[in-house]
Amino acid sequence: RINDEHLGNFLLKRSKRLLLPYFAFGVFSWGVYDVMFNELGSFGLQMMRMVIAYDDFRCNSVLWFLPTMFLVVSFAFVSVKLIRSKVLLITAAVLAFFAFFLLRYNHINQLPFMLFKVIQYYFFFMVGIGLKRFRNVSVNAGSLLITAVVFIGYIVFCECTNVNTRPFGGFMLWMFKGLVGSVLTALIVKGLPDRGFKWLECI
Repeated sequence: RINDEHLGNFLLKRSKRLLLPYFAFGVFSWGVYDVMFNELGSFGLQMMRMVIAYDDFRCNSVLWFLPTMFLVVSFAFVSVKLIRSKVLLITAAVLAFFAFFLLRYNHINQLPFMLFKVIQYYFFFMVGIGLKRFRNVSVNAGSLLITAVVFIGYIVFCECTNVNTRPFGGFMLWMFKGLVGSVLTALIVKGLPDRGFKWLECI
């Protein structure tokens, strides 16, 4: 679908789906927050921080997801459009991973436009695009059951492991957990009935 869509149309549709609710609900929730806590004097500054998505969502902690997803899917779209080589696409994803690692290791996570989270999830998003090549692989009930058991066992293992080890232990375990979880989730989805989940589509 990426190759058949124009960049302008893509950005317009994702803006309506992600940025419009971000700003509409953001302005509303900040207004309610300021009235309740008598902070109307700082409303202008809050709107400025919301425009640059500066990770200040005290009134609604889930708002960060919308601008982050918009930039992630936009960068992924441009990457796939412009970079025809699979090797270079993999390289871009790996570079994003290392950029995220360096920022996290140096405790730099307050960046405008949610860039800290954007490069993190861009990596996983590109992994998901790479998994599309396996979309025709069939999954039977037996393999689906085994996959589900492994998935649950792996989650239990990760949750019972000390994830606060620094600098590599906890971080690498967390990233590996995300990768394995992504692959196993894809396998589980392959075993579900073939029906359209439009509300899950992002790109």
